[in-house]
Amino acid sequence: MVSILWAALPCVLIQSPPPLMTHLATHDSGRFMQSASEIAARSPKGDALLVIDAARGLIELAMATDGTLSQRAIVSMPRANSVAVHGDLVAVACAGPGPGDSGVVHLLDPSLATLATIPVGVGPDMVTFTPDGSRILVANEGEPSANGLIDAPGSVSIITLAGGAGVATVETVGFHAFDPEVDALTKAGVHLALRHAPLSVQAEPEYIACSPDGATAFVGLQELNAVAVLDLAQPQVVAIIPLGTKDFSMPGAGLDPDDRDGAARIAPHPVRGLLQPDAIACFEHGGSLWLVTANEGEEREQGQFKEGVRWGDATRAPTAPRPAGLDRLVVSRVASDPDGDGLLDAPVCFGGRSASLWRFVPAVDGAAPRLELAWDSGDAFERLVAERHPAAFNADLDATPWADGRSDAKGPEPEGLSIGMVDGKRLGFVGLERSHGIVVIDLTDPAAPRVVDHALRCDPSVDLKKAAADASILRTAGDLAPEGVLFIPADRNPTKRPLLVTCNEVSGTTTVWAVGPAK
Repeated sequence: MVSILWAALPCVLIQSPPPLMTHLATHDSGRFMQSASEIAARSPKGDALLVIDAARGLIELAMATDGTLSQRAIVSMPRANSVAVHGDLVAVACAGPGPGDSGVVHLLDPSLATLATIPVGVGPDMVTFTPDGSRILVANEGEPSANGLIDAPGSVSIITLAGGAGVATVETVGFHAFDPEVDALTKAGVHLALRHAPLSVQAEPEYIACSPDGATAFVGLQELNAVAVLDLAQPQVVAIIPLGTKDFSMPGAGLDPDDRDGAARIAPHPVRGLLQPDAIACFEHGGSLWLVTANEGEEREQGQFKEGVRWGDATRAPTAPRPAGLDRLVVSRVASDPDGDGLLDAPVCFGGRSASLWRFVPAVDGAAPRLELAWDSGDAFERLVAERHPAAFNADLDATPWADGRSDAKGPEPEGLSIGMVDGKRLGFVGLERSHGIVVIDLTDPAAPRVVDHALRCDPSVDLKKAAADASILRTAGDLAPEGVLFIPADRNPTKRPLLVTCNEVSGTTTVWAVGPAK
């Protein structure tokens, strides 16, 4: 397993207020824990948001000049997962009716009338346009059925729009070419939880980020702890790049591994973590391509197989370390047992509890392309929440109070990610699914990123079990579990201010934040 060289990374700085994020408005769907707000895109009309509601389909929310949102329309689309917009074209990805069934992408005009329906791979979970709008890229996750009996290969569908939406063509690219290389890829650090299943089946594309020139797409393979490089000219996946493991024993890169210690106790521990990013983003600076990853973590559960196990409950090798405080930590029984003898040798947990910045190095003179780690936020996310919003620290919504309930399992879970320019600065916005807030990172200088703000709009004192029977209590809980994060420039929305929109999956709320100094 490849390790990340933490000693070579620049330090993380956390600035004090004034805050960059100001709450403007929230639309409450009234549908708690029904995935009523998952992903958003700016409407082609410019005065509205298009929001994915997993049960109802595509929701159009009109936006006023003060940011206030109101429901304008609903377009029924069963099993909708993702939405993207370029120019006057809207693309919505919808999964098939059952495990192993192919999905579709609906192409809509600005009035949300259907122009075409394009078949794609199994389990389309994310859709995006290339920067010039000439193609649509679809991450087909191909997740297994609950019983594990059906497990389709993951893939990326490429929809070409050269002749217009009505005559769009599609090509789907898989990962079968890498099945013979599984031993070498595993040795290089690609994480394959199912030791005997083909890589092409275990590869489940989670997210896609495209280079500004539209030549290269980066495909996040979360469960594999890797990023695939897709050459769009061929089109073909030309490389799978492992992301290595994070060393939580280094100063500034610790964690709180215990959900029952009653406090935020963040410290270095002899643990490594699979980064396993959810969202990824790409930008160009100084002639190089840079990737940002939100290192959420993901354990595999498939049929009777459950990858996660508590370190204290695992069957460990006699030489395995037994430091105090790690017994509650959920680790990978596969990554923690590299020789496969059934005895765990050293704890390797899920997720980096951080965001990372990588420089892409293209293939040169026969050398494979690679990603060089330039920066990682270390333990800054956990520390920032503990300092500013301790009641939401590594929150577990099933507990009252919420704090510390997820420290044993992936901590704050950085998930959503968006990048935008504000007053000449490149800012990254990371949604913390379990801590329910947004972290802001200044990425203007890739040599010295800084964590600069944290915004949160929830009340961790609310007893959600009681709230389930009383909607008036529920409405006081605020924004829970940001899933989608969308930046909208000032000249692209009615408020004329840079905005960040969060889709909060558990609370079913869609929230608008102004970014920049208060006016």
